[in-house]
Parts: sequence; structure tokens; C-alpha cells
Amino acid sequence: MFFLDIERQILLTGDDVIFIFTGLLVCLLGYLVWVKQKLVLLAGYKEKFIKNKKGLSGFMGKWLVAVGVITTLMPLWTRIFNQQALWLYAAIIFLVAIHIYFKMPEYFRND
Repeated sequence: MFFLDIERQILLTGDDVIFIFTGLLVCLLGYLVWVKQKLVLLAGYKEKFIKNKKGLSGFMGKWLVAVGVITTLMPLWTRIFNQQALWLYAAIIFLVAIHIYFKMPEYFRND
């Protein structure tokens, strides 16, 4: 019976594969925005409204990589903390979104 639990914890379910794939995709997006400065990948990006492209790419790229890593690690969290990890994940994403919402105006022009 004990070995059955270990085997069940090692196998990846469909949800785990989706979390891992999505997390890696968000990490790739964060890399492209942060390092390669491909700001056109950001929704609503208009070059004429941005005053600090380098700062915006660093800010958004780092947060995208952080969210991607958290998303990729979700299957491990659900193994350790059961389904309560999903509430923790939702709270983290919500707090990151609020932080981004209030920090973004620093990178826009006031003209």
C-alpha cells in the first residue's frame, strides 16, 4: 500500500503537464521580454506611450519569469500541500497582478 502512494506521487497527471508546459512557456516569454527586449509581446504595448523601454522590459520580464517558475513548480506544491496549494497559487498571482498594476504607470509618459 505504501509503494502505491509513492508511485501515484511520482506519476504526472494531465494537470501537472499543463502546469509545467504553461510555466515554461511563460518563462520563455519572460526571457524574450527581459533579455531580448521584445516588448511587442506585451498586450497593449504602444511604443509612443513608453518613456523607459529598458526599465519596462526588465520589470515585466522578471515578473513573467517569476510567475513562470511558480507555475512550473505547482505540481510539486500540490504533492506537498494537496489542493490548498491552488489557493496559495491564486493568491500569489493576484498579488503579482496588483503590484504590476500599480507599478506600471512609472514607465508611461505623462504627455
